Amino acid sequence: MLAPFRDRRFRRYLAAFLLFGSSTLFYNGIVPPVFTHDLGYGYAGTTLLIHIVPAVGAFLGGGRLTAWFDKTTVWKSYAVVTFLWAIDPLVLALFPTALPLVLAARLIRGPATVGGMVLAYYTGVHAFALPGRDTSCYMASMFLVNGVARLVGPLGAAALSGHLSHSAILMIGGTGVLSASVLFLGFDSPCGVLTPE
Repeated sequence: MLAPFRDRRFRRYLAAFLLFGSSTLFYNGIVPPVFTHDLGYGYAGTTLLIHIVPAVGAFLGGGRLTAWFDKTTVWKSYAVVTFLWAIDPLVLALFPTALPLVLAARLIRGPATVGGMVLAYYTGVHAFALPGRDTSCYMASMFLVNGVARLVGPLGAAALSGHLSHSAILMIGGTGVLSASVLFLGFDSPCGVLTPE
């Protein structure tokens, strides 16, 4: 059961994944109020921007992005996914009234969401885990870290929400996601092939 935590590269992977997850969850809760109240889109406009536009982006680009995963390392895959994910909160923080930019960022979020789901739930741990029992242990470790991120991110946002603007929360979360992208890229294996240690 402790095999995943003995794997140095997987520990790095989990650290970057924790930063990504907690940063995403740090800002995610304030996105609906930003669209509804700050920008005045109301229920229909907010639903369109939060759900429909990313879903269209996922349909148009998700398959192409995830097909590319087979041609590269898990590190580069996650670096690209987290970079695409970071565009959304940063654009919303810096250019909230520039609707074409906001729409483009929301479209990009679609493939990023599909890519993140594929990596987190299906293919990510296979770059580290041997087939069989190890796969379950590595996956359980991912779920543990995901649970920690789901606790830390929203709690951090709740603690700071009375002191920071929505834009600041978006910037902090987006910068955290962008930092995770840099970490994933920095941890990439020189030979592009990862084996458990």
